[in-house]
Order: sequence, then C-alpha cells, then structure tokens
Amino acid sequence: MADKTSEAQKAASKRYRDKNREKNTIQSYKRSGRKFIRDHATLDDLEEFKQLIADREKELK
Repeated sequence: MADKTSEAQKAASKRYRDKNREKNTIQSYKRSGRKFIRDHATLDDLEEFKQLIADREKELK
C-alpha cells in the first residue's frame, strides 16, 4: 500500500518537531508516565509517585 502522507506534510511535521523540540520531549514524558502508571506500576511505585508529586507541589507553591 502506498504511503498516504504527502511529502509536504512530512516536511511540515519535521519542521514543527524541530522547532518545538522541548514541547515534544515534555509531551513524550507525559505519555510515558501515564502508560507506566496505567499498565505497569505497583502499589510501591504509586506510593513513591505520590510522595514525588507532593514534593513537587510544595516546590511550585
């Protein structure tokens, strides 16, 4: 089956990714974290995350 994405669209997507590298990295981290929590985290992992979240909230306030 032929590739359905045009060369112009591929180039535009690459320019966007290159221009917004940090934003893309952050979004990737969020997706990975959510996937880990939903599919693989143990109760111990979740407790550790709760503590990390509480600490981070204090930093941001």
